[in-house]
Amino acid sequence: MSRFKITIQYDGTGFRGWQLQKSDRTVQGELESALKKMNKNELIRVHGAGRTDTGVHATGQVAHFDFSTEMDSCELKDALNGNTLRNDIIIIASGRMVFCWIAIIRGIRMNWIWICLQ
Repeated sequence: MSRFKITIQYDGTGFRGWQLQKSDRTVQGELESALKKMNKNELIRVHGAGRTDTGVHATGQVAHFDFSTEMDSCELKDALNGNTLRNDIIIIASGRMVFCWIAIIRGIRMNWIWICLQ
């Protein structure tokens, strides 16, 4: 079993935020669904460093999950991007971490930019 850190970029237009919800499409839900396909239909819980609201985009959201795989971090990133995720979520970086590494604790900063369109 390995702990993986992923850095995610997504267009939030089609999402009801980051956090898993019962009947709405979320970023966490899409990631967990993609990983489940790669894990013989077994759930892998994804833990984000923060959350976003409905419609919010991200260019460097960090998350982690534990996964038993022979793939290295580059192969895992490519497998998620190429086979399981839709094109509004992209894994831009992936790496193996020590088990004490936790995304929400290791977050360094959050930057917000508000753009009002009329």
